[in-house]
Amino acid sequence: MKISKKTNYSDLKVIALLFAGQNACISIVDALEQVYYDEQPTTTQNGTSILFYFSSNNSINIDEYEYVVDFSKTLTAKNHQQQNFKTVVAPNGTLRYLIKDNSTNFLAFYHNTNRKSTLIKLGLKTIFKLHLSSLLFPSFQVLSKAPYVFLNDIDPEHYHSYAVFTGTPGFWRKPVVQFYKNNKVVSYAKVAINKQTETLIETEKKHLVTVEKLNLKTCTSPNVIHTPNLLLLTNIFLKGQKNTARFTNQHFNTVQELQQKTTHQEGIKESLFYKNLTARIAQLHPQKDFKNIVEKLPKILANLNLNIVLDWHIAHGDFTGWNTSILNNQLYCYDWEMKMENAPLYYDIFHFYHQAATFINKNNSNVFLEVQQLLLQKGTTTNSLSLKIAYQLYLLDVISKNIALTNQQESVSVDQEKMITQWFQSLLKISTPKNATNMRTPFIIELQVKLNTINYAVLKHTNHSLASLPNNSDIDLAILKTDIPAILTFVNTHPSVAYSVSKKKTFMHTLEIHFIDNSFLSVDMIFDFVRKGHRYLNLYSILKNSTYNNGVKVPSIIDDLEYIQQFYTLNKADVPYKYQLLYSNRLRELHLDNYYLSYFNNKYNANFTNLLDSFKYSNDKRKKLKKVKTSIGESFVLKLKYIKDIYTDLTKNKGFIVTFSGVDGAGKTTIINDVKENLETTYRKKVVLLRHRPGVLPIISALKHGGSAKKAEEAAGNRLPRQGKNKSTLSSVVRFSYYYVDYLLGQFYIYCKYVLRGKIVIYDRYYYDFINDSKRSNIQLNRNIIKSLFYFILKPKYNFYLFNTPEVILKRKKELSAKDITTLNKNYQSLFNEFKTQKKAIYTQIKNDDRTQTVATIFKNIYKIPA
Repeated sequence: MKISKKTNYSDLKVIALLFAGQNACISIVDALEQVYYDEQPTTTQNGTSILFYFSSNNSINIDEYEYVVDFSKTLTAKNHQQQNFKTVVAPNGTLRYLIKDNSTNFLAFYHNTNRKSTLIKLGLKTIFKLHLSSLLFPSFQVLSKAPYVFLNDIDPEHYHSYAVFTGTPGFWRKPVVQFYKNNKVVSYAKVAINKQTETLIETEKKHLVTVEKLNLKTCTSPNVIHTPNLLLLTNIFLKGQKNTARFTNQHFNTVQELQQKTTHQEGIKESLFYKNLTARIAQLHPQKDFKNIVEKLPKILANLNLNIVLDWHIAHGDFTGWNTSILNNQLYCYDWEMKMENAPLYYDIFHFYHQAATFINKNNSNVFLEVQQLLLQKGTTTNSLSLKIAYQLYLLDVISKNIALTNQQESVSVDQEKMITQWFQSLLKISTPKNATNMRTPFIIELQVKLNTINYAVLKHTNHSLASLPNNSDIDLAILKTDIPAILTFVNTHPSVAYSVSKKKTFMHTLEIHFIDNSFLSVDMIFDFVRKGHRYLNLYSILKNSTYNNGVKVPSIIDDLEYIQQFYTLNKADVPYKYQLLYSNRLRELHLDNYYLSYFNNKYNANFTNLLDSFKYSNDKRKKLKKVKTSIGESFVLKLKYIKDIYTDLTKNKGFIVTFSGVDGAGKTTIINDVKENLETTYRKKVVLLRHRPGVLPIISALKHGGSAKKAEEAAGNRLPRQGKNKSTLSSVVRFSYYYVDYLLGQFYIYCKYVLRGKIVIYDRYYYDFINDSKRSNIQLNRNIIKSLFYFILKPKYNFYLFNTPEVILKRKKELSAKDITTLNKNYQSLFNEFKTQKKAIYTQIKNDDRTQTVATIFKNIYKIPA
């Protein structure tokens, strides 16, 4: 558990407002710099004085203050009452609980909706039982001349002790006090600490009166004890009540009862909900964090089908696992301040599922699909169009409300950003047409917006903007390792992304992003410039020297060119000509060409006299670039990391094997060339093309051509298939044995040389030809014997059989008879149907009528792109 050593000013402000009231005048003595100013300090004059003391110097006169909150616990005073408080601080440093004694009753605040929260609750209980809280969390004493303001309206006979939940940080932050008597919780009080929470509490009082009048049978709400400045509630968290992250029958019954008792029908445009939503979206102020979202909301709203009539009803508004609990098959609901009079149907169900996915299950589930399936199971009759519109309206409402809320705050909390981002991703998914194309470019534009919220630099950036990045180019980022999770979340929740493959190494994190329209983007996020155990650049220097160019943050030209030099030289290659030309011109334009040469020569003890020579590869240059001074300890650690990366490549970043089968004329060669080109240019993969077999042993006919395998292959390609005259069983056994040995030995050679190194191997024909068409290889043996020996051959991951009718094939090639084509088609189809049940290999049959469609089908199988 990582606890911040500093105390947030916003938390001190909450303490001050609780103890001294809304007119608190805050002073801080902090010689040890223990306060983190996460917001601007208040400047209240002539208010109730309260001092926060962190020093160990006792010279201060505390009699000048009505209240003193002493974190040093060294102060004493005759004119003040003294009380000790313990605290619980969240991992992000936010003060969560104030506890008057060592009781664990405060844990009733903590909702154990999943296994993790249950373990945390058990851990906190153990810490307090063992009196270890002071070792993990700060504690303080309060010295006071007057009673605590938050207790003014509470009868002292009502409680023996209490604990305070300080509230969720943000504009609506309101503390909640838990009172207990005889070691049992008796009530909760929501305390107004500013004007907005006063309004919120008064609103909830009115809402609870409305809910009481509904006389709900499926749901029990808190009882209200009316007090002037706070909301005192009983009948909350009774013994035996349980929270749950699951949407239970009790939850559904309550939503259904609310709808049955309060539903009315109305056109969307005529509804008060729509009018308020439109006005709210129009008034949103584009913040840096949500500018992209704010700009898109009006467009999405305008594209909705508004010419339908919907069901509208009362909704809880914040219906979640932590605002509900279950006891004796009865649902208990709390926190009704967000109650809505006119919510679109199933608003509460959508909200429950979303909040559970975001904060409890922490996954990117398809909420709309889950709710749709739930309603089908419950036998509801809502049509899919109305449900989709209701879901879109829900998302527009919660997104606009929460962005409006953040507009009033000095900063956006992590939870707020997480909620708004995931809601918006869901909105884009449900609003994006299934036949949308060109998803890569809009995604890159949104990625650039996201990048501008963190510290980064785009390496080797040669385009005017990221949006103009060619389809065969990837993105290399210099980025802090701590910022990578935010990019992962953005990618994995984006509606245009079908799925992404994440590849981790000790110095970088690669994301291979596959879009719904079959487009592709690879993003390398480099957080340590290391190559083969050799650190060649400093990340922090690169980020520090980076500047914006056309909206894209790029390294200085010196840093960028040094990265390019290191990258290609350590890979034993010249700097590509396009970079040579571009960076030479840039250096000359900036009059830095001589400076760069001098810098490069001095740093690496080189003696280049011109730029072009410095771009060329040589062994001497590579040795000099590797001679960067590192300590023995650091060098040893880098070598270990290099070994770990090798292991990662061999086990997790492997390539795979693809085979293509089919009769002559089925179009294999054309499709193979298309697939190979696509893999190399779009997916940036290294591809090895093999014909029929591994080829460790030369083709037998090479003996006729003086041992030249190349000439033998050319001659074989020029001959018509199935023209061999061999009828000898012995000759067939010898010939097949030769090729079988090639497969047995060659499969391991191919696997080790190519697949383990991340390359993709494509076979133009495979062992299946021996099974179905051995005559093509001049072999006459029993099909079942050849097929049984396939057991010892490695099974390629992806296998494609291309076929067509004899009429179509004969128009392309007249090498086989219609009868032979029909027989071979039947044999291949039978074999692939039989092998289709294998778990580790995929067997796909494609009628090759349309070249583009065939290639698309192949990639949908290889990269799991949805149709």
